[in-house]
Amino acid sequence: MERNPNKSVEEHPRTFRELERTTLGDIGITARLIERFEVMGIHSVLDLLRLYPRRLHDRSNITPLTDIEVGVEATVFGSVEKCELKTGRNNKKRVEVILRNGDARLRVTFFNQVWRQKELAPDTEVAMFGKVDSFGGSLQMVNPIVDVLGKAGEGKTGRIIAVYPQSAKAGLSSWDIAPAVAKALEWVGEFYEPLDEALRSPLKLGKIDRTKAFNDIHGVPSIEDHRQAERRLRFDEFLVAQIGLVARKRALQASDAGIKHQIGGPLVKEFLKNLPFEMTDDQSTAISEINQDLATAAPMHRLLQGDVGSGKTVVALAAMLTAVEGGYQSAMMAPTEVLAEQ
Repeated sequence: MERNPNKSVEEHPRTFRELERTTLGDIGITARLIERFEVMGIHSVLDLLRLYPRRLHDRSNITPLTDIEVGVEATVFGSVEKCELKTGRNNKKRVEVILRNGDARLRVTFFNQVWRQKELAPDTEVAMFGKVDSFGGSLQMVNPIVDVLGKAGEGKTGRIIAVYPQSAKAGLSSWDIAPAVAKALEWVGEFYEPLDEALRSPLKLGKIDRTKAFNDIHGVPSIEDHRQAERRLRFDEFLVAQIGLVARKRALQASDAGIKHQIGGPLVKEFLKNLPFEMTDDQSTAISEINQDLATAAPMHRLLQGDVGSGKTVVALAAMLTAVEGGYQSAMMAPTEVLAEQ
């Protein structure tokens, strides 16, 4: 999505923290839309910009209505010419739609989906995916997947169309969401970039900064641009999560709420000496690292990982005996009775 260079906004890169504090009303979203977005859990500009398209339609890969074949799955695009609710045997209702694209027509039938009559009003632009079959000598689709793109002629002229998650409960459609996202991108202008290109390059993120990533994931210049933008933004999410975990670990390590154990006592040495096998290097390393944790007052924050039969239980027992030797209690829990007996 292109930004307006003449817009009058504060000229500074926007941080995520600022976007979290900025409400939809602050950027000019109407009260009616704000209420609907809130039903979807979207309250801030950052929430809105993180509502990524759930599907893309590439017009160049959409099968023309004149080329569809019986028994083949296809994605077709067009506008609704007619939509009628009909009643069949046993009072069963169906919605019949005539999809138009140029001079070509396709009959689409929806069983047990009466609500489609309201959704697929005449002149609604849609993309449909399903298997083509034949009925009464004419081609048709039955209960295809439908993406409503908007009203005919509303500017969805790009080669690639982004379809947003829609909510019947909130009364929001993809064509309601897209203009709001465009307004948010225009208001933001430039995003603060925490990683310079020298840091991004080894991560194969290259020139994709946050500004390009957000504009490409919503504006979708190409499928590849969208894929790269998604990869960059997912990386940001993982980075924030990892920083949070590291900060939590550092806080635990800095605390003195734990017990400082005396390690290397005779009980543990006797236990290891009387094992009917020789410890592996990995087991010895694991015991040594755990002992380093036990020797400090900081609570241990460690996961012992290994294949079945690699000797994890012996390592755990050595740590437990260190606690017992200091006059404390230890407990080993097993998830099943069979493992407990073992």
